[in-house]
Amino acid sequence: MEACRSVDFHARVLDLAIISWSANEGINTGLGSESLLGLYPPANPGSMNHLCIGVNDYEPEAMVEKLLGQGIEVRINRNPANRTSGNDQRYLKHPDGITVQLVQHGYLGPAGLK
Repeated sequence: MEACRSVDFHARVLDLAIISWSANEGINTGLGSESLLGLYPPANPGSMNHLCIGVNDYEPEAMVEKLLGQGIEVRINRNPANRTSGNDQRYLKHPDGITVQLVQHGYLGPAGLK
């Protein structure tokens, strides 16, 4: 994982701040006051299916416009059978090649919102 590229992506696109660095080249970014997103170099880059992040004030269309405005490609899955997060699914590519899905904060999988 190229740390500078990942740091920029998480700060600029996801509004996440670095809260700590781990000894094994990992980066921890804050997710509110009670959680974090840990980013660690994978053994086989790109081997993950996708990462899902819940965001506050989830406004899907505004979010897509913001991402597109920053030159970030967004894929929208409009298949009703795949609406496990309550609406069309939005995906973007992380600089390390990881697919990131953005959903409403509190979404805990097909069981619904917290």
